[in-house]
Amino acid sequence: MSKRKMSRFRLKKGEILVKQGGIDYAPAGTFAHSMMGYAYLTNERLHFDSDGRSGYYLTFEIPIADIIEIGKTGIPVLTRSIVIITDEKRYRFNVFPIGGWLKKLHEVKRAYDEARAAARRESIR
Repeated sequence: MSKRKMSRFRLKKGEILVKQGGIDYAPAGTFAHSMMGYAYLTNERLHFDSDGRSGYYLTFEIPIADIIEIGKTGIPVLTRSIVIITDEKRYRFNVFPIGGWLKKLHEVKRAYDEARAAARRESIR
């Protein structure tokens, strides 16, 4: 068995796992020090668990509803990062290659926004 702590991630009722894998979280303002970990993308949230190699464990979630913008930053191939912006915070994740993660994040956000808009239209009728 791995020395890595068991993840705190659990699917909620009705939630669908879209993508999972190793990813590094780079806290704001720290370009040199990122936390290696594991991310789970569902149709409702992005969940991150650090693996503790940085000396401590960090777990957080970003609800899809809170995401304002998804993009990429950095120098292509060398330091490309995924950026997720919410009302309260900017998150930066390092993963190579980033294409798969970016595509899935955009797909989940688009599907969430479309479902929300359809629900609003239904409630108006």
